[in-house]
Amino acid sequence: MNVIMYGMNICPDCTGALEVLKGHADITIEYREFTQVTTHLKEFLKYRDTNPLFDKVRVDGNIGIPLFVMEDCSLTFDVNEVINRKK
Repeated sequence: MNVIMYGMNICPDCTGALEVLKGHADITIEYREFTQVTTHLKEFLKYRDTNPLFDKVRVDGNIGIPLFVMEDCSLTFDVNEVINRKK
């Protein structure tokens, strides 16, 4: 299963999620670190600005990472949902 993950290298939730996913050979992660690549930041902000999944994140003053974009284009913040989806 291919998954796109948006995150930052300084985010412990993001680095932790990457470590967890390394143990799952059947999940391929395309990691898009958005503090280093402006294109990745623009892609992430489009999700953040338009998807209702981020409503509570914005209200709470959070960023909303790690963000996982599944093969079917569904979104989740939960690494366990990514792992369970492959089954």
